[in-house]
Amino acid sequence: MLSIKWATLSAGLIIAISLRVTEADPSSADDSGPVKAVWQPGQDALRCTQRFGSSQKVTIIMVADPGKFSGTPESSFYVGAVQNKNEVPANITSCSDLLTGNILNQPVVVATSGIGPVAAAMCTMEMLQCSSLIKDFVYVGTSGWTSQLGGVLNAPGSCGEANLPRDLARIGDIAVTPYAANWACKLADYSGQCKGAPNLCSYPEEIYGPQEARLYGDCVFSQSSKAMLNLADELISATRTPQFSANVASLATDFEQRIAPYETAYFAAMSNGTGHQYILPPWRAPRVWDYNVAAEIDAQFFYSGVPWDMVARNYTAQTLNLATGRSLTQYDVIAVSAMEAVGVAPAINLHNQISGKAEVPYVLVRANSDYLYQPVQRAKSGNGWETVENPPPANSSVAYRFAIGTSSSAVLTMLQLRCLQGAANNVTACAYTPLQF
Repeated sequence: MLSIKWATLSAGLIIAISLRVTEADPSSADDSGPVKAVWQPGQDALRCTQRFGSSQKVTIIMVADPGKFSGTPESSFYVGAVQNKNEVPANITSCSDLLTGNILNQPVVVATSGIGPVAAAMCTMEMLQCSSLIKDFVYVGTSGWTSQLGGVLNAPGSCGEANLPRDLARIGDIAVTPYAANWACKLADYSGQCKGAPNLCSYPEEIYGPQEARLYGDCVFSQSSKAMLNLADELISATRTPQFSANVASLATDFEQRIAPYETAYFAAMSNGTGHQYILPPWRAPRVWDYNVAAEIDAQFFYSGVPWDMVARNYTAQTLNLATGRSLTQYDVIAVSAMEAVGVAPAINLHNQISGKAEVPYVLVRANSDYLYQPVQRAKSGNGWETVENPPPANSSVAYRFAIGTSSSAVLTMLQLRCLQGAANNVTACAYTPLQF
């Protein structure tokens, strides 16, 4: 049973973290017994002050990829901006990488969890042991996206025509949301999973959906508090300021030279396949999609394709409806596909529910690094839809780095605005040079 496996995994996470974060402190050794632990529940705030490098509340910025997958560490833009940097030794943290310091006069912890929900949960739980010193928590990185609001095809329903183009998602666009769902919580046998194949416009069969908690435990994370929504709104507002426009201006040339040719080819192939015209305006800045149309949909594999996207958008709509009381459908949302939120969200939500623990507001920030499906065309057999022949090849490493740049710019702009507020709008004290592509 998967529920038993998850319970075992949860227990394993707690044990593993306890082992990693209670490393020996040589200064506490004596001849009378074993070495004392560095970090135990109930120890005074001094330990956390030493770990975070600050007695002030810090902003946790956590990413997944240390660079092994995409070629660019997702923390690279933050690491380049950190002052008074202190790297935490690898043998005393369960995170892949951990450093402390200040960005624009704001105390921060920059953590790399490693890819996947287990790694993200372990690193997050380690940080939560010092929750009294955490101001807020931002999980940020890259993700695969639906190519347009509502997707290109939808089933169940009529697949006679592809959806009309509207609100196209661009590489580098940013989703800001406190909500997430686990795509794996559906349960389907092989034939059900592939129902309708090879026709792309077919909806995989579900035996249980993500709201069926008795099998998998919680799979939909729609909880939010005023503090969480305030954090999301603060970050969204930061992207609508002149500072953000200035901070991403340096990316415009790179977009036109490295990203736009792929996007143009992608949507041209989509146009040829669907018969619809896709118009791409000149890029000026990434669009920010808020929590009214986006939640992070996680899987532990790199799924892609139109059927996957339809399920992911359906789960996005369900999650947002539970969170906001709305009546959205898969036609009204985009899918933002990643891996780590279903490790981060339950860890922080459970922590926030413990009596006496300091609430840790969090937000998920994901930039579009690739599309969840290739361009489509009507099947030559006359039955349904298929992928176009010879789809345009994507330069994944370039797109990932660009997405890392746009999402990092959003978070750094929020910190810059906090700096300006704290420094009475001293522009010089809060200035930084945006990192180049």
